[in-house]
Amino acid sequence: MSREKSEFLSQIGLRLKEERIRLGVSQAKLSAMAGVSRDSQAGYESGRSDAGIVYLAALFPSQVDVCYILTGTRTPTIPATTSPDESALLDAYRAADEAGRAALLITAKAMARKP
Repeated sequence: MSREKSEFLSQIGLRLKEERIRLGVSQAKLSAMAGVSRDSQAGYESGRSDAGIVYLAALFPSQVDVCYILTGTRTPTIPATTSPDESALLDAYRAADEAGRAALLITAKAMARKP
């Protein structure tokens, strides 16, 4: 195994362990959630084994931040209390180009100042 791949797997393993701890589950519990053995889980977390896309996809429905495991960047979350209108506004902002985002921001700020 190349040094680069070994380092990458080590980083993946560290982030996978961080996610498991964040969720408050044991290796046995996380491995059961993904349908792998506890030994496989330990191998993934130590960086000795490649977790693979099927394993990561199996974890996704369990609130595991797969993006963080792969990239080291947390997936932004929208609070559960967000209304449908707020979600639609956020979706529109994210879909807009730079000029559109600027216009939406100016409009929202102007509307917020109204009594």
